Amino acid sequence: MPKYVLQLRKVGDLTKTIEYLRKHDLVDDHSLMGMMVQSEVPADLKNTIIQLALINVPGFDDHFPIVLIDKEDGKPFKKKPFSAYNNVKQLILLAALNSGSSLSTVKSIAATLDYVSGLEEKNGKPFWAFKTKLIQTTYDQMAKEYSSHTIATKIGLLIKADYMLRKLVDSRPDTTIEIPSTRYWYNSAHPVERTQTQKQKTKAGSGSCYLYSTELVDRMMKLSEPQDAVTVLLVYKGVKIARENSSELGCIKVSDFSGNVLTINGQHPRKITFSDEEMEFIRKLTFGQRDDAYLLRPANSSRKIKGVPLKRYALVQRLKRAGKAAGKEIKYLTLRKSGQVAYARECLRQMNAGEDPSKEQLANVFIACQERMGMVNQGKLTLEFLNQVPYQERFRVFRRSLALSNE
Repeated sequence: MPKYVLQLRKVGDLTKTIEYLRKHDLVDDHSLMGMMVQSEVPADLKNTIIQLALINVPGFDDHFPIVLIDKEDGKPFKKKPFSAYNNVKQLILLAALNSGSSLSTVKSIAATLDYVSGLEEKNGKPFWAFKTKLIQTTYDQMAKEYSSHTIATKIGLLIKADYMLRKLVDSRPDTTIEIPSTRYWYNSAHPVERTQTQKQKTKAGSGSCYLYSTELVDRMMKLSEPQDAVTVLLVYKGVKIARENSSELGCIKVSDFSGNVLTINGQHPRKITFSDEEMEFIRKLTFGQRDDAYLLRPANSSRKIKGVPLKRYALVQRLKRAGKAAGKEIKYLTLRKSGQVAYARECLRQMNAGEDPSKEQLANVFIACQERMGMVNQGKLTLEFLNQVPYQERFRVFRRSLALSNE
C-alpha cells in the first residue's frame, strides 16, 4: 500500500490565523516557520498539525488546508480539498489508510464524505455531530438518488469514518472536537428492538422500509398497457434501469428469451426464469417480432428513430403509468426492493426454512438475491464477504426489509 504524507497548503490572507496561533501559544516560532516555509509537513511537526486540526483553530481549515500526498508519485490522494471540515476529514482518510483499509475503500469514504458536505453546510454541523433527525434526513436524500444497496454501502462508510474519528479524538484528550457519546450512525444501521407502535408506523408509512405487496404488483400488470405491465414485471424480477441511458431493461431483445428464461447481458450477466403466467404478458410483446428487435419499444410506432433502446426517462414513465392505472404512486427502487423480498421469501420456502430461518440460511438467500438483482457476478460473493463493508451493511438492510415485510 502506498505511503502518504501530510502537505499543508497556504490559501488567502493568513494573518488572522497566525495571530490566533501566537496569541494562544498553540505553536512556537520554529513550528510556525516550518508551517509557512515547508509544503510537506516534517515529521516533528506532524503531531502539531494534527492537533491544530482537532482543536478547531479559527481559519485553520480555510487558510491551511491539509492534503494527503502519495510519497511514490507526489500526487494528492484527493485532488480537491473537502468543501466542509476539510482538515478533520483528511485526517480520517489518513487514519483509514494507516489502519490497513484498502485504497478503494478509502477512496469510497472520501467520495461519501464529499456527498454529505452539502448537508453539513446546510445545517451548520459536521457529519459526526449528526443525530437521529439529521441522519434520517441523510437517508431520505440518498433514497431519492440511490438504491437501497448503495445507501447501505454509503452509510457503512460513514460508520467507518465516524469510528476512525472517534479513535483519533480518544488518542488526543485535549481536542475540542465534540462527538456525541452515542454512536448515532452505527445505531441507524443497527436498530434496537422497536415497540409495536413504532412497527405499525413504519409499516404504514412511506419510509425507506416500505414495500409493495405482490397483490399490488399483480394489479398493476393486469390494469396496465402491455408495454407498461412488462416494464413493471421485469423490474420486479430483478432487471435494472441504470442511472445512465444504456440500461439492462432498455437493451433486452426478443432473442434474449429462450422458453421461460431471460438471459441478461450486462455488467452482471445472469438468467431470470419466469412462470407461465408471467410469460403470457411478455409474449404479447414478442409475438411477430424479429429476434433482433428490442422488447420494449416506443409507444409511437411512427417514430423515425428505430433500433435504439429506450432511455431511462421513458422506462420510468412507464412505471408511473402502471402505478397510476392501479391507483398507486410507484417508485423504481421500492419496486425493485419489493421484488427482492418476494424472491427471498420464495428461496426460504424452497429451503423449508420455516418462520425463523437461521442466519446462515438468510446469508445464502441474500447472496442469491444479490446475484438475481445484478449486484454481483454469479459465484463471486461468499459467506466470508458478508463480514466486510459494504456487504455487511447491505446484509443488515436486507434482513430488516425481510423482517418488516412479515409484520
